[in-house]
Amino acid sequence: MSALKIYDGTNWVVIGGQGITGPQGLTGLQGFTGLQGQTGLQGVTGLVGGTGIQGITGLVGGTGIQGGTGVQGNTGLVGGTGIQGQTGVQGGTGIQGQTGLQGQTGIQGQTGQTGLQGQTGLQGQTGLQGQTGLQGQTGVQGVTGIYGQTGLQGQTGLQGQTGIQGQTGSQRMIQYNADQLDSPNNANWAINALAPTSSDTTNNALKVRRFDDTAEEGVGFLYKVPGDATNLILNVVGRPESTPALARQIVLRLYTRNIPSNASIGSWSSATRLTPLDVTTSVNFREYSQTVSFGTIGVTANNTTQFELTRYGADATDTLSGDWDILLLNISFS
Repeated sequence: MSALKIYDGTNWVVIGGQGITGPQGLTGLQGFTGLQGQTGLQGVTGLVGGTGIQGITGLVGGTGIQGGTGVQGNTGLVGGTGIQGQTGVQGGTGIQGQTGLQGQTGIQGQTGQTGLQGQTGLQGQTGLQGQTGLQGQTGVQGVTGIYGQTGLQGQTGLQGQTGIQGQTGSQRMIQYNADQLDSPNNANWAINALAPTSSDTTNNALKVRRFDDTAEEGVGFLYKVPGDATNLILNVVGRPESTPALARQIVLRLYTRNIPSNASIGSWSSATRLTPLDVTTSVNFREYSQTVSFGTIGVTANNTTQFELTRYGADATDTLSGDWDILLLNISFS
């Protein structure tokens, strides 16, 4: 070791040398860890039953010896504090001691067998169920009374004969009493002369129309002619005012004019001479009938038609002297 000198301005002064740091003690070897004890064999599980005696726990292995701690180096002498010297080289770390071996774990004792499980007791048998009582018999149903016999059905009565069918309607016949007939009393008629209404000379309760034997006089009536008709039927009830000495005849004439729907009224037809009527030597009322075709008297079916019936005494065939009376007039169509 060399002496350290310092210059104090005049002389070089020797200072004591720095003490050598002692070497660091080596760390002792670490003890080895002991080997781990083997795990004991596991006991076989026995049959379930009573719990068996618990096996004895195996001995625990002793802990391995712990390695001794290495000797600690001596601390070097502390030198006087001078000028701080250079830091010495740090000594190397000593080798670490080996870990000591670990003691073996003791073998675990075998687990005792599980005792047998006790048997479950037998369950008692269920008692027999009592029998169901017999059901009472249903009472006998009363006999239904016997129905009385149905009486014999009466015989069906004989069907009456079918009556004769009447003439087809649409009011194909109409009756005019003497005082119900129209009275031609102006120039708008075919013959402007009327047969006057009068009480019957023998039976005053009756009204008649009197037709003169010298002047042509008449009565009128109005009717809607059926659409399917082709003939006019006149039924007249009349008598002579006085009893003729011999059988006689009278001549009647008929005039017509059509009154169509939504058209002008037609003109009067010319006179149609009817078949002369026979008059006996009696003043009793007598019924006369005469049929004339529409073509003969100029009538159109399904039209309203005005008629005028007169006595034409100027005809040579009309041989009855005096008045001829009409009590009523029926008209019909065929």
